[in-house]
Amino acid sequence: MDAKGWMEKGVDWYGKSQFEEALNCFERGLALEPEHPAGLFFKGLCLTELNRDEETIETLQKAIQLRNPFPEAWFYMGLSYRKLQKWTEALNCFDKAVNEDSKDPESWNARGETLVNLEKFEEAGHCFDNAVRLNPELLAPWLNMANLMGITLNRHAEALPAYDRVLDLDPMNFVAWANKGICLYHIGDFPRALDSLNKALMLNSNHAGSWWMKGNSLNGIGRFAEAIDCYDRAMALDPRFWGACSKKVDCLFFLGRYRETVSTADQILNRKGVSANALFKKGFSLIKLGSPREALPCFEEGLLVEPDHPEGWYGKGICYKILKKNQEAEECLKMAMELDPRIQEAFKTVLVGGTF
Repeated sequence: MDAKGWMEKGVDWYGKSQFEEALNCFERGLALEPEHPAGLFFKGLCLTELNRDEETIETLQKAIQLRNPFPEAWFYMGLSYRKLQKWTEALNCFDKAVNEDSKDPESWNARGETLVNLEKFEEAGHCFDNAVRLNPELLAPWLNMANLMGITLNRHAEALPAYDRVLDLDPMNFVAWANKGICLYHIGDFPRALDSLNKALMLNSNHAGSWWMKGNSLNGIGRFAEAIDCYDRAMALDPRFWGACSKKVDCLFFLGRYRETVSTADQILNRKGVSANALFKKGFSLIKLGSPREALPCFEEGLLVEPDHPEGWYGKGICYKILKKNQEAEECLKMAMELDPRIQEAFKTVLVGGTF
């Protein structure tokens, strides 16, 4: 069989995703015609599929030497460099690809993804813009644009139209539903966040982060008992999900379940170590349970971790007030008010003899 025959057979195997067989055919053809740029290119594609990235790069470099321009070869070489986490080399390849073919949306998208890894976010955004302008039906750059705005840069409201576009293209996209929910939560739209997170969890009920964010959304609208169920689901999936455990502590406290608040806070403190929030909520719960002397060390220890936290100073002041140490109480409560003037109403309650 001549070189052309081996190449055609290799393309046939490649189309069937039989990459070892395809690679063997291209190598047989290249043995007969070593300077065949298309053969080298397809050999490189097979090596890419077989995760032999160093060989991919070497093979595609030979193809580029024989054919110029060759944007497709630059593109796949960039993908191999990226898999090797050689971001600068990958960016150079994608630069070559878009310079040689500025109308290829895949190359613009890949260049943008690489720039994100290099933390060149503004330039990455321009690349995703170019990609969707060239092909508005291409999902990947829309999702990349949304995640860049909503997750990386915390520009939550700006990300929402891009997530909506992703979901127009793919209504079953778990990442888009989950991350849209995160963005809606951060702009305070808890009901819509809850709707998005419910849709995400219908697609993947084993994602601890989505249960956590659903709990946060329920927490935001005062549905504390339901939020606790979500935090429990998150911790069942990931027992080291301390963020979920910390939020559970808050909900238990808001529901007046003070003994459970103390025991859950102790779980965090015994397993994770010092946590200011766990210490503060434990302290307030102990006050409500009539144990201000036990509560005081909780606030003192928490303030060692977060010395500017108004809640810690407020709780410490309350303890001193109940223990009739009025000068110490006044100093602590004054500090709490300076750190957060919104604590003024609670401070007034303390002055007339209440505990909160």
